[in-house]
Amino acid sequence: MRIKSQSVYGKILFRIVLVAVLAISLANVCSAQARSNGPCDIYAGATPCVAAFSTTRALYASYTGSLYQVTRLSDNTTSNIGILSDGYANAATQDSFCANTTCTITEVYDQSSNHNNLTLAPPGGAASGAGPGGQDLPAFAATLPVSAGGHKVYGMYFQSGMGYRNDATTGIAVNGQPEGVYMVSSGAHLNGGCCFDFGNAETNNRDNNAGHMDAINIICSGNPCSPVAGLDMENGIYGNLAVTDGTPFVTAMGSNDGQHNYTIYQGNAQSGSLTTTGSVALPSGYSPMQQEGAIILGIGGDNSDTTIGSFFEGVMTSGVPSSTTMNAVQANIVSAGYAGMLPYHDGFGSGSASGWATYNGNWSVSGGSYVNSTVDNNGDKAVTGSPTWDNYTLQGDVQITTSGGDAGLNFRVTNPAAGLDSLDGYYVGVDATSGILVLGRESYGWTALQTAALPGGVSTNTWYHLTAQAVGCTLTVSAQPVGSTTVTGFTYTDTGCTNTTGAVGVRSHLTSAAWRNINVTLGGSSTLPYYAPFAAVTGPAGWTTYDGTWSLSGENYINSATDTNGDKSIGGPTSNNFTITGDLDLTTSSGDAGFLVRATNPAVGTDSVDAYYLGIDSSGYIEIGKESYGWTQLAAAPLHAAPANTWIHLTAQIVGCQIRLTAQPINSSTPINDVAVTDCSFSSGQAGVRTYGTSAQWRYVSVTPN
Repeated sequence: MRIKSQSVYGKILFRIVLVAVLAISLANVCSAQARSNGPCDIYAGATPCVAAFSTTRALYASYTGSLYQVTRLSDNTTSNIGILSDGYANAATQDSFCANTTCTITEVYDQSSNHNNLTLAPPGGAASGAGPGGQDLPAFAATLPVSAGGHKVYGMYFQSGMGYRNDATTGIAVNGQPEGVYMVSSGAHLNGGCCFDFGNAETNNRDNNAGHMDAINIICSGNPCSPVAGLDMENGIYGNLAVTDGTPFVTAMGSNDGQHNYTIYQGNAQSGSLTTTGSVALPSGYSPMQQEGAIILGIGGDNSDTTIGSFFEGVMTSGVPSSTTMNAVQANIVSAGYAGMLPYHDGFGSGSASGWATYNGNWSVSGGSYVNSTVDNNGDKAVTGSPTWDNYTLQGDVQITTSGGDAGLNFRVTNPAAGLDSLDGYYVGVDATSGILVLGRESYGWTALQTAALPGGVSTNTWYHLTAQAVGCTLTVSAQPVGSTTVTGFTYTDTGCTNTTGAVGVRSHLTSAAWRNINVTLGGSSTLPYYAPFAAVTGPAGWTTYDGTWSLSGENYINSATDTNGDKSIGGPTSNNFTITGDLDLTTSSGDAGFLVRATNPAVGTDSVDAYYLGIDSSGYIEIGKESYGWTQLAAAPLHAAPANTWIHLTAQIVGCQIRLTAQPINSSTPINDVAVTDCSFSSGQAGVRTYGTSAQWRYVSVTPN
């Protein structure tokens, strides 16, 4: 009886477990069915996807595989990056696998049943890559963190020499067959090189003449250079539909019946509908098309790889999708919620605070400052940015404009609402009543974490430069009177912190206040930052000049000479990995000016220093070069505007051998272009400023370690 009883119990337990397993399985099925349709579900039917790639999300509601593969440079091991239950990339897998080292993207998986995976492009007719065996280089995996679907994800950031390809595909159009293609890219990271393509190309990696390609292309064209979307059909890019300068996320689409006509579409991937060329006759010599069926990403059909660009997702279809279908796909892309591209800067030079949400207070923009004129106890605040930003450095200047109270910056903000301390996140500010720097946690209530006395206290109508570096649960905050070299700061570890991601903001309490020059950049450290004392009365302490005529005016550091002697001034801390930000104005219409980084051995004379140069050329380019008692240009990209007598905000990020420069007019809240290189010539040194053939001025220059 006892044995029988155990047997019955075992059967009952088995049935319970079986029912539970079935319930979980059904729940998983229901969960998969509940996922929103992706672009390939919209294309399904007459024009199915034959290749689908993304590092940010699944492009089918039913897709459960990996999106891409990363390779860790420290030990050459690989990891596949999959998706979360809602179909967006599991970036935490990459962050964990790549912690304390560098990863590259070595394979992008085709989500269609054709398995047309993309790997590093082999040598071609136009170029042999710089990688092993002459293949192209892979994109760095962590260079382009953004937000999609409310999650942190990573795009692919292409520098010159990077590219992917598959020459042995299944299902791709050949010999005049109809097809469609789209990609989500960016209008803020482009140059005029050839060719940032995604789509159909030659199988032998060579230029096989007109009609042997059919790839969507986004490139910078014209003078001044502006982004355009078109179809690269080999020996010509056609359509060339204008894209708004600086659009951070761009949808570029093409369709081609292979025999008579093609159509280009483009739109803002964050909002709105598509514009289109309408149906256009194929050029002479391209009818019928002669596609060969290879797939390329980031390069031309002959492996032309001098271009730069960004890639988030892209699809190729069999057959020509209708304009209705293309617009439905655009709506789906918009619903993905792409946002949060870093670096971020708002100098409020546009006269508005676009993108800022306010909670209590009376807010306005005046003279490049964001002002709250209300004095109350309501926790007045304004918030901007992405809730997925995690490890970053926030900087900005704050000025208390009435007696008493405190004002400062919020970081890692989520769940903001009207009301005192009505958010989840952190606050760093200066308190005029107590004369202190204060760090606290807000979670619909206030928790003071740490304070530090500021020498001389906190004065009204005085600008203080605030910095908050948030890396994991370690928070390093500081305050510095603008024009002074005295930095007050500390590092606080919030053990077990739950506020690990979030947007940024400004906040005042019991005072009116003003803010300016808000910056958010990737990474941070526990080392206090450096803010150049260009507002000093007697000159910037610690800076040494080599040629030029240097002076201070207000908060501007000016070289009024226009010679070609490589005038420079070197100052600030000696660093290896750091970010330097500041505003630059070329005050003549010739020459170039910018930053020097990792500078050593400076002397009088043109290029007489060992350093990287990151700056603006008056002809309308941003550029990165190397000075080592001689000049080597490393990279350049169009600025999309004439830079003379215009303040441009520059952000230069130097980590290991990776060097990136972003340019943004202060009258815009969107970066208009950036450029990057990989070079290991100099490992450490000071910062500096430099002119060649122009007078120029700088302001708000800061150096923060990474």
